[in-house]
Amino acid sequence: MNNNTRLFGISIATALTVALFAPIHSASAATNFEKPCRNADYVKQQVREALGENLTQFELRSFDTRSFIRSGARRPLDLVLPNEKNEMIKLRVSVQEFPGRVKDLTAAFLKGGGTRARTIKLPREMNFQLGKCQKGNPTCGNLAVVGKQVEGFVIDKQIGFALFEPVGMLMKRHGMKRWRGDRSCHIVYNANFHGPIPFDDIPGDKQASRSGKQGLILTGKQVAQDLRRSLESVGNFLIEPANAMPFPTHIPIKLDSDAAFYSLSPSTVWSRQLSVINSVRIIYGLFEPLTNGDWSIIFDVEGQETWLPGYGPTTTDGVDLVDEINDPGYYMIHHADDNELSLFFVGYDVSGGTAGIAGSECNSTVYTGRWLDGIGTDVDHQRVHAWVQQVEDASGYEFSTLYGRIIVATHELGHILGSAHAEGCTGATCCAAGLLSFMCGNSIMMSGASGGVAPDFRDPFFTPDNSAKIKTCVDAVY
Repeated sequence: MNNNTRLFGISIATALTVALFAPIHSASAATNFEKPCRNADYVKQQVREALGENLTQFELRSFDTRSFIRSGARRPLDLVLPNEKNEMIKLRVSVQEFPGRVKDLTAAFLKGGGTRARTIKLPREMNFQLGKCQKGNPTCGNLAVVGKQVEGFVIDKQIGFALFEPVGMLMKRHGMKRWRGDRSCHIVYNANFHGPIPFDDIPGDKQASRSGKQGLILTGKQVAQDLRRSLESVGNFLIEPANAMPFPTHIPIKLDSDAAFYSLSPSTVWSRQLSVINSVRIIYGLFEPLTNGDWSIIFDVEGQETWLPGYGPTTTDGVDLVDEINDPGYYMIHHADDNELSLFFVGYDVSGGTAGIAGSECNSTVYTGRWLDGIGTDVDHQRVHAWVQQVEDASGYEFSTLYGRIIVATHELGHILGSAHAEGCTGATCCAAGLLSFMCGNSIMMSGASGGVAPDFRDPFFTPDNSAKIKTCVDAVY
């Protein structure tokens, strides 16, 4: 073989190598938030005007959802996300399917006047667990495909609590009717730069609990459960079998929303509901075993429905709203039983700067005035429905970001399951237990709005006292 032939052969081999590996590299770059959005400076100015001081640092990065669906869901993602100093850090995370719906849930309902509802076929759910979420590899998060975009979060020791979501949908939640920007553009940010979320839903000085570590009297049911738990195998978590609820404990949840939430984006109403609750499922089902190690709860979505424009709840009074959705006459196709949960997504601004309100099966004297001991003295009223606001708040608080939506939903469901404001903690010494001890700030159940940014933002962990309250409540009711 002469030199020219040899060189020609080498050139062909080189070209083939480039052709083979270039698409892989390109696909990777498109699905990891490494590339800035088009017209990023212009878009960033719009986002700053909308969010103000509620999110002081963020980046705008592209994500090719189509490429992820084609290939990214079958291999690890090399994400580029901001740490607590807003430095962009590369982080490799494994990806695996993490659906929230039960297998036989294939239809949803669009509710009209009276008791009329239209049945529609649910689209395929595309939700993924990020990271192993276990001992030895506690990196953990969630990614949901919402239309042609993605949203989710990752918690990792290198970066803290980082989130990502579509810019266009975030702007819609701030009143922008039509988004004309880059549809692949996502806002990525660290919770360290997010403003406070107020929780005055249940005044701490009014709250007492029948559960907790002190003065606990075990029922026969609880004793039997504790005996059964001694045989539980808990795998790659910190849970001690003798002290754990059945691992994991599955609790059915029904998802519902008002007409304004539906109208934000009718084509994505079901995936937007699921995105929030699947993130919450990560916190209750996978974070808690890595922290306090007392239990793991998986919420199984057994129903999805929404009100159509012109129908359903519209009150801006938060107490009236929680009273309405807990009323036995409230219309739901998949009505939650007393040992189930229901989450109602609100797409309009509820007055008073309140992010959400929940009933409770296990807390006494939860609210004053119209709503006592869960929901008044009316034994017919349920205590298993919570509402959560999903849009910009006129009082200046930020409920519309994915961070706000996750934190509010986790907090309100915590109330239904027996946790209390009084056992919250705050500051640099308020940290998660176990493998996520690097998370420090406000615990998830802290009341009020402490003001400012880190360490006043809430991290997704329960204090040991609140963890014990949830365990006791679930034993007794669920």
